[in-house]
Amino acid sequence: MRFLPTALWSWAVGLIASLKGPSAKEGSAANSTTSGSATTSGSAAPDHGPKVVYVERAILDRNDDQRVVVSEVTFESQEDLWEFLRIIESPGLVLKEEYELMYKGDKETKENLNNIISTLQTGKTYRAADNYTSTKAMRQQLMSLGQAHELELQEAVLRHGLLEDPTCAPQPEWCVLTDATGLNEMELDAVIAGDKKAYLVSYKPTYEGVRMFKEIATKASMIKHKSMQEEYAGTPYEYFKGKELVPVFMAENTAKLDAAARSVCRSQGVRLYRRNGTAIGPWASLKRPEGATTPASTMRWVL
Repeated sequence: MRFLPTALWSWAVGLIASLKGPSAKEGSAANSTTSGSATTSGSAAPDHGPKVVYVERAILDRNDDQRVVVSEVTFESQEDLWEFLRIIESPGLVLKEEYELMYKGDKETKENLNNIISTLQTGKTYRAADNYTSTKAMRQQLMSLGQAHELELQEAVLRHGLLEDPTCAPQPEWCVLTDATGLNEMELDAVIAGDKKAYLVSYKPTYEGVRMFKEIATKASMIKHKSMQEEYAGTPYEYFKGKELVPVFMAENTAKLDAAARSVCRSQGVRLYRRNGTAIGPWASLKRPEGATTPASTMRWVL
């Protein structure tokens, strides 16, 4: 689901207001009186404005926190409405009561997008359509997006992992780690493993602090320890026995990381990845040690 930054939302509402000067507002009042008289007399002609409605929308503030705002907006004409929808990138407005019924799972309520001014009801509250997705559908969309990003990261880790261990391959069956009774103890987003190394991948849509580095580093330490314990013989932990475990982390907004955070990442032994445009790659760079003939498998990572 896409949220609108506070500044852009305020600008959209302010722009619609700025399109109407004092004279325009006086004209609107006259038009409103005339329109009201026509309605009273039973005229069936569509009312093209002005329409005063309340628009509710989820926005992101400067701290990237979500909140809901309600703004009073006056649409003098069809062009006003279209311009407003264009700025907030919404296909139309939905009556709030209809939205709430559908949110509660009312199958009888149908989606009615209002992007024609004559369909708006003065004084009513509307929800911008891109916030109209049901909770279930929204979860499905987010899950699909998250899985796609995890797959992107997995492919990037595999590409670079092959430079260090040419036998590397994705190991999806290693991602769920259980004890001897089959009880799920730990999960990983992806595992890339070969004869010598195993890359333990953690993907997060949002970076929330250095604890995320420590979390995947702790998992790597626990997996290494349990892989050598007799009580875990015959469990998925045994797959990792004798391998060098490399924790890998990526979040979509790791560009915000400062030098101190990267230092923590390095001290925890976590391989950090980031998105650069549309491509995903390691934050660190591969460099060969002294000697031009050194094989790729001995390259070292430098943050």
